Amino acid sequence: MNSTDSRNRKIIDAVIRKEQAVCPGAVALIGVYGSFMTGDVHPLSDLNLLILINDERGWQLGMDAVYHISKEQGIYFPEYSD
Repeated sequence: MNSTDSRNRKIIDAVIRKEQAVCPGAVALIGVYGSFMTGDVHPLSDLNLLILINDERGWQLGMDAVYHISKEQGIYFPEYSD
């Protein structure tokens, strides 16, 4: 396993751990798409995840992630705050 594969595995495992801790059973599927599926990977490739949620708890988990990542980048959503 190369360093990019290792990094991606850590990210996917972190998503699974978060789902299990915060809202067990709320995620139906985690899929990988993009360059990792087409084989067009390079050292700066990002990881594209499709996360299919089952219920409101999973939606809330996703919104929390988007909000916090956006906040770190200086993007704010006035209608959504923590």
